Amino acid sequence: SSSFWRSNNFSSSFLYQLNARNGFPIIHYPKDCGSFPALQNFSSKFDPHVGNAQWCPTLPNAQIEIKKNTYIHTIENGHVVGKAGIKSLSFKLIETKNKLKPEYQSLDKSELKKIAIDKGAGFITNVEEKEVLGYSGDTPVEDLDRWKKTKILIHEATFLGGKEDQNIKTHGNAHSNLNDVLKMVSESETEKLILGHFSSRYSKDQIDHYIQQYCKEFNIGIPVYRLLPGRVAYDILSGKAVNL
Repeated sequence: SSSFWRSNNFSSSFLYQLNARNGFPIIHYPKDCGSFPALQNFSSKFDPHVGNAQWCPTLPNAQIEIKKNTYIHTIENGHVVGKAGIKSLSFKLIETKNKLKPEYQSLDKSELKKIAIDKGAGFITNVEEKEVLGYSGDTPVEDLDRWKKTKILIHEATFLGGKEDQNIKTHGNAHSNLNDVLKMVSESETEKLILGHFSSRYSKDQIDHYIQQYCKEFNIGIPVYRLLPGRVAYDILSGKAVNL
């Protein structure tokens, strides 16, 4: 199994300890994020008995196979302002399948088999991709088409974008405003949205109020779920959407 860690979080060491065995997990991280080699060094010394995981520095536009016909596509984002190198990534989980080209769909199996033997199976099929899941990580909204075809999107919404946010200090790294996220999603093919990474300055009522307000403003009819600051959610898509 592969793990995708975006930022420095020492709770990751617990994940490592619980899952590590010889060669696993395979941990992919942004190539120039120096905290991961440090975490690797710490983990190997602190937990030498749990086996050797694989730590893989990862670049944008990588295709990392999870299983047959399923891979992770990595995307550089703009979270780390003034960064030197690749320090923050977003991810898409993509499923692929071979679909018969329209001009061959009327042929019977024996004819198709003959063509495939003569010219290769790729000659009569197209590869179709489905963006099953997207995970933004920490990032501003910077590309309105990035998640356009993503069916289930997990996106950060650090700031609500209301009047309370006029004097917020962002501490040097870029994050998303809730209104920007929902406006982007309103113009996409996303079917379910999970919002998280809200600043702890906001209450549950504030977060729900602005989600409902922006959903009405942007005419969003898909279910929108949210993970509140400091909370843990299990099977969040089986819960009640905030906006419906």
